[in-house]
Amino acid sequence: MQNTFCVNKDCISRKENKNKSMFIRDPATATIGEEILPFEIDYVPEFFQRKAEVELFDTPETRVQGLQQIKELAKNDKHTKHLEFADDFLLQYLRARKYNVTKAFSQVKALVQLRKKHPNMFVDFSYDQTVKTISKKIITILPWRCQDGCAIILVELDNWNPAEVSVEEIKRAVVIYLLQSLHETMTQINGFKVILDVKSNPIRHLKHCTPSNIYLIYHGTQVKYETIENSK
Repeated sequence: MQNTFCVNKDCISRKENKNKSMFIRDPATATIGEEILPFEIDYVPEFFQRKAEVELFDTPETRVQGLQQIKELAKNDKHTKHLEFADDFLLQYLRARKYNVTKAFSQVKALVQLRKKHPNMFVDFSYDQTVKTISKKIITILPWRCQDGCAIILVELDNWNPAEVSVEEIKRAVVIYLLQSLHETMTQINGFKVILDVKSNPIRHLKHCTPSNIYLIYHGTQVKYETIENSK
């Protein structure tokens, strides 16, 4: 039996379609400080609280039940029984999967496996090298969100010189920025958008487009981040 609060999918689908227009904001009329909010925000405005309830079924009750169920699954699974997960970490997956606990836990396990296969992306960071990578402004989280609450990540490949910043450091930077953006409750509710500036498409980057790197980008985003877009 699936652990999920979505017991009547047809009913839920009709409600989602009916309420979808409630949370669409016109970018032409949105103003900074009102509809357009800063990336760093320590509360969830009422508009987005309601959006989370309607679109993600995110309520105090479902949070408590969802956390209890996903922790029980983790405790009884051979891949995760030795691990402890913080509540705010698990809530990222529960919200992304609209509190379908089975699907949320599947994504948690996939991330655990990703970390086992690519540990260097997640541990033993060099402070100096990380600061150097960030200072190049290859990847930037913009200070303001979209009118729909999405975080915005800007990737400027022209700023990346592989002779100065290795592809391994770029992978680490991606992990840092995406995990940081998803730490914010507003991003968990609304997702994020990525702007890719690849206007010059320099040849110096092409040698890093190996099958293994392309697969890692695809698989890594599916494991951790694709669910956020699916929640919208």
